Amino acid sequence: MLDNPSVTLDGAAVNFPYRKAEGLFYYICIKKSITREEAISVFWASCDAKAAKKNLRDAVYTVRKLLGDDLLDVTGNSGIRLNANARIEIDTDGLTKDNIRKKYKGDFLSFFYIKDCLEFESWAEELRSGYKNMYYRNLQERLGEMTDEKKLEEIREYSSVLIKNDIYNEDIYRYLMRVYARSGDYNSAIKLFQSLSDVLKTDLEEVPAEETVKLYKDILKLKGVEPKRKDGAFYIERFSITYQISVHLNAFRTGYATSVLLCGEAGIGKSDLLARARKLIDTEQFIALSHSCCRAEKDVYLQPWYDLLAQLLSCEREGVITLMPAQKQMIEALFPKLMTDSIAMRGIIMEASRVEMMSEAILNVFIHHVQKKKIILIFDDIQWMDSISKRLLSAILFQLGNQNIMMIAACRDENEKELADFIVPLFEKERLVEVRIPRLTLDETRKAVTEYLPELGNEDKFVSELYGKTEGNPLYLMELIKQIKDGGDMDKIPMRVVHVIKSLLMNLPENEMKLLEIISLFSDGSNMEKMKICMPQPELEIYMLLENLIERNLLIEAASGGNVHYLISRGSVRDYVYGQMSAAKKRMMHHNIAGYYEACFLDTRDRAYYPLILEHYKNSGDAYKTYVYNVRYLLDLCTPYHDTFPNLEGAIPSAMARRKIPVCEEELFRLSQEIRSLKDDTEEIAGIKIDMPFILGRFLIFIGRYEQGIINLRECIGLAQKANDYKKLLHAYYQMIRFGALVNNVEMMKDFIDRCVPIIKKNDYLSEMSFVMCMESLYCIKEKRYNEAIDILWSALDLHKKYNASKDCYPIGVAICYNYLGECHYNKGEYELSLRYFEQAVCVCSADYLINGYGIFFANAGKALYAMQEYGEAEKYFTRSIGYFDEAGALCGKEVPLAFMALLLIRKGCGKKAFSYYSEAKEISEAFRDQDSLPVIGEAAQSLSAL
Repeated sequence: MLDNPSVTLDGAAVNFPYRKAEGLFYYICIKKSITREEAISVFWASCDAKAAKKNLRDAVYTVRKLLGDDLLDVTGNSGIRLNANARIEIDTDGLTKDNIRKKYKGDFLSFFYIKDCLEFESWAEELRSGYKNMYYRNLQERLGEMTDEKKLEEIREYSSVLIKNDIYNEDIYRYLMRVYARSGDYNSAIKLFQSLSDVLKTDLEEVPAEETVKLYKDILKLKGVEPKRKDGAFYIERFSITYQISVHLNAFRTGYATSVLLCGEAGIGKSDLLARARKLIDTEQFIALSHSCCRAEKDVYLQPWYDLLAQLLSCEREGVITLMPAQKQMIEALFPKLMTDSIAMRGIIMEASRVEMMSEAILNVFIHHVQKKKIILIFDDIQWMDSISKRLLSAILFQLGNQNIMMIAACRDENEKELADFIVPLFEKERLVEVRIPRLTLDETRKAVTEYLPELGNEDKFVSELYGKTEGNPLYLMELIKQIKDGGDMDKIPMRVVHVIKSLLMNLPENEMKLLEIISLFSDGSNMEKMKICMPQPELEIYMLLENLIERNLLIEAASGGNVHYLISRGSVRDYVYGQMSAAKKRMMHHNIAGYYEACFLDTRDRAYYPLILEHYKNSGDAYKTYVYNVRYLLDLCTPYHDTFPNLEGAIPSAMARRKIPVCEEELFRLSQEIRSLKDDTEEIAGIKIDMPFILGRFLIFIGRYEQGIINLRECIGLAQKANDYKKLLHAYYQMIRFGALVNNVEMMKDFIDRCVPIIKKNDYLSEMSFVMCMESLYCIKEKRYNEAIDILWSALDLHKKYNASKDCYPIGVAICYNYLGECHYNKGEYELSLRYFEQAVCVCSADYLINGYGIFFANAGKALYAMQEYGEAEKYFTRSIGYFDEAGALCGKEVPLAFMALLLIRKGCGKKAFSYYSEAKEISEAFRDQDSLPVIGEAAQSLSAL
């Protein structure tokens, strides 16, 4: 019903024999239930009662004949309603302000009219107007969002839709012109005005309204203050802020003003925006007086007013304003230097009485003797204005009134609290509005790079790195672009940015600076526990220092999961603070922090400490400890990715397991070579020399480089045997057994299983025996001795319960046994029983722990369901299996659910998508030389060839 109404039944168009029957149907579709009297009053009000009732009966009969008897319920002699159980889709149902943009195709019942039926037309027009207004409001809201997101193409698309639906509505044109202006697309705004002018002149012989012409002229002025690029000059446009300032200036020109306070961090572009605001000011209508405050003036009373009076007297000499003679005499007496050469007096210390007299004189000049002109006061870095000047400025803004005076000022957000006494009363009386200047977005950064480094504008990695380093700060960005353009280093903080950072840290108390240095040691922020490692002071004192740093906007306080963290607000500040510390001091502090975390780890055995220990030992320059914890971290981190059987040292928390492996293949080889070359013969170094080839070998097998992987594992075995380290030797044997299973080398499996048993018995490692039995059962499965494998698995479960029930690895070990039990029964054709065991394997593992086996468990359950012809349920399991493989970053084994998904998609007739799954499964199977998956992949290939 949105746009030209139409009705279809089973895909075929339905044509009503006459309009009133069709209109009645649409009316019921919207109302859902009506009375007969209501229908008669809307459609047959001009007929007598008997004829009207007959006409209604005929219309209802016509609708039911065309669309089915069960569509309308006729309840007795009083009501007609739409059958709630009827399968009917109505485009207006569920229509809201949030989804109307997608559903709206045109006006409600567009071009559908019923002759001499005013009640129906009135009802339809009311809905038509309501839907249309809802649609327009939604479009305007979306336009506002797109303006903030700088999506100019979508803005143009939505603008054309709005205009097309109401081509003469100047309100829409003005709204869209403002949207374009806020986005900085002044040319489109100007073209829109010109289009409106042409349409009005051609169609109506009229011209745009004065308000539209005024907006057009304002946009022309905005376009005129766009910075023009010159060689060596760098600009960042902030269109939306410039536009907001222009809106307030226009309001001041025509009526009352709201002063503007631009707030933002150092380097955000406040001074540049004030310069552009100055260009927007019409000097024919306004007197614009400006002053840039500086830190040195903070304790020098009335310094800004010397500059302002000098500018005011210059205006008086040029005839722009008129000062009363008595007032000029007072200024001459109090400010003699101004009356001679208009040079401001600098650094004069005055008595309180003289200050009060001068303040009174300045107030009188502004309140009583500036005639016919509105005044705009512009202050940069107003946070440095002295207290007397701020008090005087406040008095002028309140007493002169917002119809006669306006202020545009800029302040650093870290100093905003110092201005509270001045700005809060102005906020309360709505004399002042704060405009926060945001950091640049990634897209704005890319635009700047494209403008000034065109050869790098399309390099996403470079742009992202530059954005991450500058954090959207325009000064830092443009200085770094200049530095790069001149052949400089991206990692070096530009000197101008260094000076800004120094100004932020100037006069920082010693304890606050010390705390800032401590926080800079932690790349991910710091909490109270971390700070106390290097600053053993009472917590209350530390919190007071933190509050001061937060007030200065040097720190950000962030709460997460009940913990409070503190981060230095800008990366450049952190880099500077960290870089200013001496190397010896940094190493000492990092070593203390690493030692603290190492003690925590030894006390709790919580593996989450590994990255922290590693980071700080590395930064402390302790190569020995760095190697030790690098290997330990890799050993634990890689386990859930590479093993489908339990990690014998305990389960790995999923939060840790889901982290990406922190080194690439080249880094692993480099680390391996460095560790091999270590000369120390300590027990700890000997241990990591065994662990490193184990890690490297497992990694190489994981990525399909089997030959190199086996070489490294055999090196690990040799070193472990030489050192009599039987635990590490067992781990290497387990990996060789798993590899034998992977490539169907049952002789290798049997060889290493037999090697494990004597070691376990000799060293009384009874807790390990259940895992060896699991692998022995896998060997039996490969040999198709399923009943023997089942007996071994039940014995393994009993042994596992006896020796490992209290350990983290217990649920995973149980899951492995259930999985292999499922494999046995699946291979025996007992699919329902196998499904039961596979589902137990899935359920017994806690969601807090992640292993590669999850993907295998779900794939096996799906495989059983597929064999039972439960295809819908099977698809759910295969989908989850693929998800777990992706989450763990594992490939080996993923080919099975992929191949089965291909078969399921072939059954659905989705050949193209099925081929995609099949291709990936075949590629993985060939890479890992997996024999077990060949039958199902072969079946998928045959099915695809038959399509």
